[in-house]
Amino acid sequence: MIQYIEDTNKTYDDAIKKILRGHNAKYSNNKLSVERYVYKANAAFFYGGLYSHYFWDWVSISDVIYDSAETIKHLMLEVIKLYNNKAVGIKTFTLVKAISDDLVEAGFVLNKSYRVGKTTYYNLEYTFDREINSDPLVYHSDEKDTRYKGQLERFKQKHNLNEDPTPYDVVALKDNLCVGGVLAQCYEDVIYVSHLAVSKDYRLLSIGRTLMHKVAEHAKKNDYDSIMLGTTSFQAKGFYEKLGYKVVFERNNCPKNSVSYTMVLELV
Repeated sequence: MIQYIEDTNKTYDDAIKKILRGHNAKYSNNKLSVERYVYKANAAFFYGGLYSHYFWDWVSISDVIYDSAETIKHLMLEVIKLYNNKAVGIKTFTLVKAISDDLVEAGFVLNKSYRVGKTTYYNLEYTFDREINSDPLVYHSDEKDTRYKGQLERFKQKHNLNEDPTPYDVVALKDNLCVGGVLAQCYEDVIYVSHLAVSKDYRLLSIGRTLMHKVAEHAKKNDYDSIMLGTTSFQAKGFYEKLGYKVVFERNNCPKNSVSYTMVLELV
């Protein structure tokens, strides 16, 4: 018999992620993961920075802070230098239209905006085929600069981006062994499911469906508007569609030769 428990202490996070990595490894040949911070600064002044993460053939950009569109351009040139011979493309998203507009001014392309609950998501991309004058003040690092950390906190406060999600994790146990689980983060009106995994020997027992029902029950009980998640063409798009989720955004060749999907279940 399968036992389902809320994992409030996140005891089984690593086990759940390991199950999912094992499945994904069969379909994605590129297992390389690289993380770098990029800064524009000197001893006297900090102009801007961002966090970059290369995974599954794409570079994800987040936590971008800047004093001008020109600074964004200079930061992105360093990103291009770092990943030009590795990545298919560069992607990011923001919840703030003013930030989206600034990114577009700096050379990003707005792919699509869509609304989930009370929040609008702006998905953007940046291409490698461009020439930008480099800036000697721009550099990359493995470390999170203390000035960047402080300015990032102030930047998020300015744009009302300081919400810390509450985790909601459910694990499926068989004889005290983790055979599956779901990891989710609860925001103001949306729950984001970051991981759903079931061990291959237990995939015909409706464990995944039960886990997602647990999330839906939690969402309805606590008056959330929507549940949001990401999946790919080699994962579980059809499974989520049977549960009522709909595709609101898709990105081709992410990872290579696959399609990634953002899906949403509206509860109100």
